[in-house]
Amino acid sequence: MGTDLSQHIESLSLIDTHEHLRKERDWVEDGPDILQDLFGNYVPADLITAGASRADLDRLTDAAEKLFAEKGYDGASVSDIVTMARCSVGSFYARFKDKESLFLHIHDRQCDMLIQRIDFLCDLFRSENASLEVMVRQSVRALFLFAGQRRSLTRVFIQRSGMDTVFHARYARTWGEVRKRLRPSLLSRKHEISHPGPERAVDFTIQLMHSGWANDVLHHQMKDVTGQESGEALI
Repeated sequence: MGTDLSQHIESLSLIDTHEHLRKERDWVEDGPDILQDLFGNYVPADLITAGASRADLDRLTDAAEKLFAEKGYDGASVSDIVTMARCSVGSFYARFKDKESLFLHIHDRQCDMLIQRIDFLCDLFRSENASLEVMVRQSVRALFLFAGQRRSLTRVFIQRSGMDTVFHARYARTWGEVRKRLRPSLLSRKHEISHPGPERAVDFTIQLMHSGWANDVLHHQMKDVTGQESGEALI
């Protein structure tokens, strides 16, 4: 005969708290894809913690960056990526749900790198009490240097942004973060801005930075009438 405690436990209803998993009706009607659901609910960090190789993850990411830059999204297959990375197909699917999830991972990683550079730059502006002219020059040069180092891959992201509204929102969030960081720095030198609306002037300047940067990535031909290269022409 069970104790009062065991009887109480047995009387409790079980509640599934895994809201992110498929419901029973979905499993019955659609049929389960066990591997997809398993890997879709992990992130690379979880798998590394569980024993997956960081070296494999780095090789897959590096290979995908090169292939996306050379062939574009559609031209790079999972087979191409795992061959260049010297990994198995199983290793790929142990870390990424599909090619799209790897592409988004690479995009987000590059965006994080860009934001880190802007953060460093803004810290430098504050520590050196930089003038407005210095801020504008160094911001443009930092952006164009970043574009020059990763031009082919960044071109793929910009082209995808123009065709995919969901991806565009993801891409635009990054530039929203860049704007959020640069705007206060530039406005801290408001007294150096001759325009009657300094906020509008700063917003327009940041928009010009982005437009010029995107044009340089896509065409790498933007020059002014004197023949100056893109960054200097924009400055």
